[in-house]
Amino acid sequence: MLVPKLFMILLGCTPKGRHTEQHDIFFGIAHSLAELKPAMQQFWPGTQLHIDAWREVTNVDGYKIEVVSKIDDKANSPQLFFLNLGGYKQNEFDEFHYKMLVVTPDKGKAVKAATQTAFYKHVSLPGNGTSHIDD
Repeated sequence: MLVPKLFMILLGCTPKGRHTEQHDIFFGIAHSLAELKPAMQQFWPGTQLHIDAWREVTNVDGYKIEVVSKIDDKANSPQLFFLNLGGYKQNEFDEFHYKMLVVTPDKGKAVKAATQTAFYKHVSLPGNGTSHIDD
């Protein structure tokens, strides 16, 4: 019996009328990456999508990640959070990003974990553009 898996996918495309490639993160549960193609197209309709990166999420912060039914979910269990950190560098015309997954009991602790990363501490221009959490 195949067990469903959690996939984290970095999608890319150049929407009509845009000058640069755009990106977004897609999370999906399926038995295989190929099985997620219709859901990815529905997620970002009307574009020619491609996958820039993907991972099967199996372990985060020492926790084994498994797909379970909502009925089997334990109310007080630690949760999986996705954070998209943004930041800036001197003399660089760009906003840099660092995507992270963290397992904590609540969103507040997830945000605290993000602010402790090297990215958050060092990719910042005080007064002009501080590190932040986009999503």
